[in-house]
Amino acid sequence: MRYVKVLLLLAIGFVFLTGCSESPVDATDDGSGRIVVEAFDAPIPGEVESVNIFISEISLHKSAEMAEADSEWIKIAEPNKWINFLDLVNGLKETVVDTALGSGHYTQLRLVVTDDSYVVLKDDPDQHLLKIPSGPQVGIKLNMDFTVSDQELITLYLDFNAQKSLKLNPGIDRFIMEPTFRAFKQVVSGTIQGIVQDTAGAAVKNASIVALANVDTLAGTVSDEDGNFLLVVEEGAYSIAAEAEGYSEVDTTYEDVQVSAEQELTGFDFTLTPAEETTDDGSGTQGN
Repeated sequence: MRYVKVLLLLAIGFVFLTGCSESPVDATDDGSGRIVVEAFDAPIPGEVESVNIFISEISLHKSAEMAEADSEWIKIAEPNKWINFLDLVNGLKETVVDTALGSGHYTQLRLVVTDDSYVVLKDDPDQHLLKIPSGPQVGIKLNMDFTVSDQELITLYLDFNAQKSLKLNPGIDRFIMEPTFRAFKQVVSGTIQGIVQDTAGAAVKNASIVALANVDTLAGTVSDEDGNFLLVVEEGAYSIAAEAEGYSEVDTTYEDVQVSAEQELTGFDFTLTPAEETTDDGSGTQGN
């Protein structure tokens, strides 16, 4: 059986659309294709403990083969579950869809999310309402373009950028989410791994690591308890930088890092200098 895996990391191209009020039909095994949707995130270093998004339905829009009137929304799952995206980092993923999908050409993915979504802050046990405009009604839609053939496996990654998406409305103690995701295929992506430590060799957790192209941040993550991190990026050239609260802002950037398709780069380690160790002229220790 031939499986062609196409992994899409849902991010920057994610947009809100209106209309499309027709009800989706259920997915079928016509054509013997299959789709898997897995979720992960670049978590927020800071005061946010969890971002719990309740996903009630996931649908795909199938384009018409003969006439536009034949196009339809196909419901592929009803997860009816909360996903805390901030738990999913550095390779951890959660499968939200694994189902048969009829062969054909698909142009959009739609998430229906509800007002049961909420945010929890560190040192604050209360749940803060997370308002997602249009989420429960028309849903959140991503323009995409892929074709499913017989015996073909399509894998979609939901990569949620919480730091860009969350906005606090202080007047009513409510968070508003304007979802930011990114999308690209596994066959044109690679990974960058490394460790963040301090000048004494101790692991620095919750450090922010970003991959930049020109001045745009295209990928980000945070280091784990042992200082390890993993970035997933599209093939291309990047600058890789790291910073952490309590450490001086020193030049720890790797310039012109070339990432090829399906390449796994390692050894991108950073040494951060505690703020109190920084010299009077602001210098510090650069990462290896």
